[in-house]
Amino acid sequence: MFRAVGFFVCVFVVLAVGDEELTERCNKFKLNVMKCCTSPSRSKITAKPEIKDCLTEHPSLSCDAEICIAKNLGYYRSDGELDMEALTNHVEKDMEDNQELLGLIKNNCFKAELTDVCIYKQVHLCMLKQSIENCQEWSSEGRCEENKIKELTKVCLDNN
Repeated sequence: MFRAVGFFVCVFVVLAVGDEELTERCNKFKLNVMKCCTSPSRSKITAKPEIKDCLTEHPSLSCDAEICIAKNLGYYRSDGELDMEALTNHVEKDMEDNQELLGLIKNNCFKAELTDVCIYKQVHLCMLKQSIENCQEWSSEGRCEENKIKELTKVCLDNN
């Protein structure tokens, strides 16, 4: 009996450590991945000062950062709700040169049931996932090392 309990405790600890390790790798991945996708439409979006300022003031992918970005880009309503029409117009303008990605974002992110406490974060993560999964140009410099980023893409984005 003691051996069985000991075995399950060991398995649980190994799984927990594995999850912590994956979480840590994914957090580092999220911070660096957009620097690695050099597709023109994605690079144009992330270079905006309104986005950079928010990511300087708040942790990346935090709800505070997402609300800051939404306010700065004009799709945060005064009642705190997401102005989907303003967001759609904003994304359509930024992605006019990549209709395929725009279609994926509209179908998978804007028509999705938004249930997260931070809807802004949920929409952004969905857009990030679509952008990365469909990234056509990858940098292989520095931390990017294409194969490491690409192998983590599906695992990390599917675990959000």
